[in-house]
Amino acid sequence: MVYFSFKGHFDPSSPRSREVALADGTPLLVSRTGYTGEFGFEIFVAVETFVGGEALLKHAGTEYTYPFVGYDLRKVSDRGQAEVLDASGTEIGAVLSCATDMAIGWHEGRLCSIASPNRPEGFTPTGLCCGFLRVRSRIEPGRVVELRDSRRKIRAMIVKDIRPDRTARRPMKEML
Repeated sequence: MVYFSFKGHFDPSSPRSREVALADGTPLLVSRTGYTGEFGFEIFVAVETFVGGEALLKHAGTEYTYPFVGYDLRKVSDRGQAEVLDASGTEIGAVLSCATDMAIGWHEGRLCSIASPNRPEGFTPTGLCCGFLRVRSRIEPGRVVELRDSRRKIRAMIVKDIRPDRTARRPMKEML
């Protein structure tokens, strides 16, 4: 599959649902849209067939995953190799992913993207590091944390969405 492509469909009534399925016939939607651009796939199934949902619900509430955006291009290691620190310097979690997105930038304290319909006149993104982190307690968007690995420390803000105006935020039905 080429990057940013889809195959199959998890809705059995879709004609595309016969393209990809599990061995038991469960239809799948396979996507090659990884947010970091790394080689990999995402697999979607209908919510009714989700395996392990009960276990996830039991685990809910013990950890929280949030998107973050840094203040420059510098990145930290990901996959648990970088820590998340609160304002007092206490470790509160780990960085799950960290990549550079060249289509976003800060403008007067506001995160903008090249796709933002209300971006400032002449806005040119400088690129920022961004990704996801997991912490042990709730954090409100707008809170600044520090991300630290063996090479560096960087400041990052917890945000609602890394690129709030990107076109990929359309419903899945519109994208298929």
